[in-house]
Amino acid sequence: MGEVDLHGFGVFRLYMRELLDTLKVNFHIFRVGTFKSALEPLFRNDMSPEAKEANLEWLTQLWQQFCGDIADQRGISAENLNDAVEQLPENLEKAEGDTARMALALHLVDGIKTQEEFREYLTSLVGRNKKNTGFKRVDFVDYLATMTPAYDPPMVKEESVALLIAQGDIVYGDGEYGQIGSSGLTKLLRKARQEKTVKAVVLRIDSGGGSAFASELIRQEILELQKAGKPVVVSMGSMAASGAYWLSADADKIYASPDTITGSIGIFGAFPTIEKSLAEIGIFNDGVGTTGMAGQRSMTRPMSEDFQAAVQLNIERGYRQFLEIVAQGRRMEPAEVEKIAEGRVWDGAEIRPGR
Repeated sequence: MGEVDLHGFGVFRLYMRELLDTLKVNFHIFRVGTFKSALEPLFRNDMSPEAKEANLEWLTQLWQQFCGDIADQRGISAENLNDAVEQLPENLEKAEGDTARMALALHLVDGIKTQEEFREYLTSLVGRNKKNTGFKRVDFVDYLATMTPAYDPPMVKEESVALLIAQGDIVYGDGEYGQIGSSGLTKLLRKARQEKTVKAVVLRIDSGGGSAFASELIRQEILELQKAGKPVVVSMGSMAASGAYWLSADADKIYASPDTITGSIGIFGAFPTIEKSLAEIGIFNDGVGTTGMAGQRSMTRPMSEDFQAAVQLNIERGYRQFLEIVAQGRRMEPAEVEKIAEGRVWDGAEIRPGR
């Protein structure tokens, strides 16, 4: 009754423009980048053509890599593996609805056994234990004791490479567990700069981005490290996009795996106001201020056109700054960077070579 569950990769989201309209919530959207789609659920009821194009491209690359790896190890073609998914009803019908038999017929597995049959198979390979209760085995704790530790603290002070791990959303300040707090990471980078025995730094990043301000604080510490003559190498994990790429761009070297998700060079912001929602239940906001900008950050007041224009100008400046940082760090012309920016997401295999 087992099965090999392969369905392909996809990106599907809930879109709530109609709901927000019904609730009379005004979501003021500020963004730069045709492909910067994180906020689309707030102002659309479906995925934009640009987002579909960009998402399908990197999803296809990852799926092809995935199928290729499995195909090589199973001794079948990637096309046959893809057909096994695309033609699921036909393949399952041939196996009379038996998912295990279908997996065997498609060479996704080598055999079908009950648990007892599998235990007997293992016994045939390694023999029975002394108590004759099953196959010979080693306790997991005993097995670990035979392994060479991945890291041993140095016994004496000597030249070394510092490895820093940055995982999670990038936030200003200390951050919480599972976040990259600008304060914590900058302190570690500063410590690596001041520690004489540290000669270089490897920064391992796994993040979808976050605060541009926090990312810039971290980037500035990376620049200080380089001024001190200490190279910085960025190693990208499953994801290093948006703000994570912002802080990475100036590294001496950047390495990614073929299935790393990166890029997303763009800026956005969103702020909801609920003055219409409150009006529906008889609540109104009114008062006076010394300037036209007074009270503009209140969720219960409408946002003026002047304030919206100011926010958009700030967002556009942030985008230009992002382009300049990438251009300088990767030794490219800003026009070259803009061609691959616009908030577009790329997989590691598609990353344009830098220095």
